[in-house]
Amino acid sequence: MCIAMPLRAEQGTISLVLENDVFARTDRGYTNGLRWSWLSGPSAPGEPAKQLANALSLGPSDAVVRGSLELGQAMYTPDDLSRAQPDPTDRPYAGWLYLAGGIAAKSDSVLEQFVGSVGVVGRYSGASATQRKLHRVTGAEAPQGWDAQLPTEPTLQLFYGRSRRYELTRTALAEVDVIPHAGAALGNVFIYGDVGLSLRAGRNFAEGFGAPRVQPNLPGSDYFRTNGAFGWYVFGGVNGRAVARNLLLDGSTFEDSPRVKHRPFVGDSQLGFALTWSGVRLALAHVWRTKEFHGQSYSQRFGVISLSLQY
Repeated sequence: MCIAMPLRAEQGTISLVLENDVFARTDRGYTNGLRWSWLSGPSAPGEPAKQLANALSLGPSDAVVRGSLELGQAMYTPDDLSRAQPDPTDRPYAGWLYLAGGIAAKSDSVLEQFVGSVGVVGRYSGASATQRKLHRVTGAEAPQGWDAQLPTEPTLQLFYGRSRRYELTRTALAEVDVIPHAGAALGNVFIYGDVGLSLRAGRNFAEGFGAPRVQPNLPGSDYFRTNGAFGWYVFGGVNGRAVARNLLLDGSTFEDSPRVKHRPFVGDSQLGFALTWSGVRLALAHVWRTKEFHGQSYSQRFGVISLSLQY
């Protein structure tokens, strides 16, 4: 028999996500992603987040709506960091810095998320300075090719995702659920559609849809709620994207720049585990990504650490 406990009162959530290929002992491709985010508590009728959800028909009228803000940076490099003139057949150096706002609408076992961001690709993203400084501190090989990174370009990007949670079993000893998802991205950085699913197994699950991630990736959510007791779960997932555009591979929209030809289909898979307790969620995962462009000689691997705190 499973004893139900009341969910912890929730006002808001702060999350920090770090994705880096150092956890896979590589230093190439998608090499670092950092995301800080804030998710509000439930919005009352008439508040901006609720009004926007209604205008976008995001969830039913009685859905619980939360607003969000996030700041993120993503960094991409070729395989050979020693070349001042990077290999033209490998992906170009690129950095992306963005500020995003969004809404999440939850109803029963369904979560819909809509996020819009503005940002910049190029030297104002700060990716060059960030990697060079980190490599000096850690004693890693100094990247030589950032002067050839993609040129400065402002970005406007939209993401939409829908996830549904199905509980497969719940007993006093174990819980198992599956979360299929679908989504799309539209903007001058990414244009794609994606589908996939995640499977979780553990005990005393936090209510939620998986730990947050840096996009594009397997979806998750800043949203979660605990009953105050310790909980844990292991998880795995797969995701497939049909890609029409990837600025970070295809090159500048407005001028000549380094570029490679993106592959039209990209897949991600992941394995990890999460711990939850009294408004805290800590998750670690390892991600495998298929080749993203024609001529790529390696598949991508990287690790993820995320920490979410309710207040």
